Amino acid sequence: HDGKAKPVGTMVARIGLVLACLFGSTGFFVHYLKYRTLGDQASYFAQQYLELAANGEEALALELQKSAPNRQVSTMKLDAAYEMDQSAQEQLENFRSGAYADVKRVGPDVEWELDRRPRVFQKYGREKVDTYWRDPTGQFKGVIQIELQWTPSRDEDESDWQVSLFQVERELIVAPAVL
Repeated sequence: HDGKAKPVGTMVARIGLVLACLFGSTGFFVHYLKYRTLGDQASYFAQQYLELAANGEEALALELQKSAPNRQVSTMKLDAAYEMDQSAQEQLENFRSGAYADVKRVGPDVEWELDRRPRVFQKYGREKVDTYWRDPTGQFKGVIQIELQWTPSRDEDESDWQVSLFQVERELIVAPAVL
């Protein structure tokens, strides 16, 4: 403008710019805080899961790999139930030969540490978090990968964490884009 008259609508434009900045930053921070919260909760749950496995609670650890509706009731004696069911015994044997054996061998006295920041992602519309753990004492040289799936609460049900992958980290043979 030539400086003689004040342009019309500058106050409304300034308010619009401030609101646009607020809405933009809110959108970013809501997304960031959601992923940060899921990552922190998954890290806590994964650490508890490692302690459970290190203490030899294999039946309970195996139950936490099932989705909530498919788990046994909390009052059931899991060891007795697994002894009576042939397919459950086979699942337990497969579980014992994996990363569980390494965690149990290291023992319950080890304070597992995060190897890297948790990776929060969605796969087929499900919220998942990858956590990677290492043994600071050096008794176990590898890295344990625990992938957890978060199921939000519906109606009166509680939110649930499910261990969807518990293994020693290994390099992918197939390109991730193919998967």
